[in-house]
This record gives sequence, C-alpha cells and structure tokens, in this order.
Amino acid sequence: MRSQSSNAELWTDKHRAEKAFALQKIEQRRVQAYQERLLLPDEHTTGLERDAAESFAKRLADTRAKDKLRKRQAERSKGGTFAMSDIRGKTVILGGGARLTQALAAEFRRYDLQAVANAALADVIVIPSLQHGDIPKPLRFIAILRSSFLLTAATVLPPHAGGCLKFKPALASPRKIYISGRFKSDHDKAYDTIMAVAASLGNRCKWRFIDREAFLDARPNSRTLALATGRELLQEYLFDMLLGLSF
Repeated sequence: MRSQSSNAELWTDKHRAEKAFALQKIEQRRVQAYQERLLLPDEHTTGLERDAAESFAKRLADTRAKDKLRKRQAERSKGGTFAMSDIRGKTVILGGGARLTQALAAEFRRYDLQAVANAALADVIVIPSLQHGDIPKPLRFIAILRSSFLLTAATVLPPHAGGCLKFKPALASPRKIYISGRFKSDHDKAYDTIMAVAASLGNRCKWRFIDREAFLDARPNSRTLALATGRELLQEYLFDMLLGLSF
C-alpha cells in the first residue's frame, strides 16, 4: 500500500495545472448557464453574479475593440487616412526612376522633407507607380522593414490625389534573429539593408540579433528565426531568403 507521501509525489505540476484548467472551465460553464438563465434560483450566488457581469463587460469591450479595428482597417484600405501632414519633417528619397521636378521640390520644402541618399534611411519613398509589379523589390523590402510611406508624385503634388502604401514595420515586432554567414555573403545587399534600417530606427527596432549557438539553444517559435540560404539546415528547419525577395 502506497504511503501518503509517495502518492503526493505522483501528483505533479502537470496534474495540478490540468485540475486548475478543469475547474476554470467548470466555472466558465456556470457563468454561461447563469447568463442564459439555465440555473435554478437557489443556485445563484453573489460571486456568480459578479463573475457574470465581469464576463459580459469583457465580451462587450472585446467586441467594441474589434469593431474599431475593422473600421480602421477599412479606412486604411480606402487610403482615407493619409494626409500630407503625416510626412511633415520626415526623410525622403526618389526611387524607381521618379524625377525631381520643380513642383515636387517645392512641396518637399513646404512640408520640410529632408532628402537622403540611402533608401534604407527614408521615411518617405516617392516612386512612379504603386502597382504591385511596378514597385522595385528592394524599395518594397525597405518599406516593409521600416514602414516607409510609398507615394507617387501625384500624391505629393496638389491636389494630392495619388495613392499611398504603408506597411506595419517588420522591425517593430520583437524577434530574435540569427543571420548565417552564408546568407550575409550570398545576399549581402539584403543583409546591409537590414542592418542599415535597424541602426536608423534605434530603440524602435525590436529585432535582437543573436549568434548560431543562441539560435540552436532557443526553443523553436515564431519569435526566434533564422535568415539562411537554401543550402543550410538549422535545427531541422529550412529557411530560404527573405519574404521571397531577391536582390
């Protein structure tokens, strides 16, 4: 016959976690039953009423937050949120064959746009067309990394009727990144671009660059990634190129 101490040793943290999860689900079902008026009057308690009210308030807040997010996304897809004041005082570069005309230069001065020679440092990139196939891949890559404004001259010039593309900044998402030596040599332009953008963002860059040993020791997840070529196999994962872009 097992002693009480030996039985206690068999009750692991995993068992305790499973018990806590089961009790939580039971309580959630009780709250749901109360909200749906399925409980008998003598089953009502003050604590249950409070939990039901808190659960309803949380669902209501979540629903309102989702509605606001959908509205913002709909407005963004229509391009209705962009205004020239959004780019006042930012760095700018012309790319993809776009030409600097006198009228364009006047608008740059009007909005205090500062010209830079390196696109990796540009908050605003003016290109001839925003059609997907017309945007140079290196410029699109930079825009994805740092969330640059991609504009046409028609957007900058009055009546500002052109389009605007702006991505969520990839470098603003917390990541641990290992970049292999072969990737650095085979895709040196991509590597240089990443490092230049990261340096220009300063504390706004949330990517932390790690070495091979740290990557191999890390638990595989979406926040720990490697940039490597198709010839390299790391921790049983094959990573090939960046976002399908070739440089």
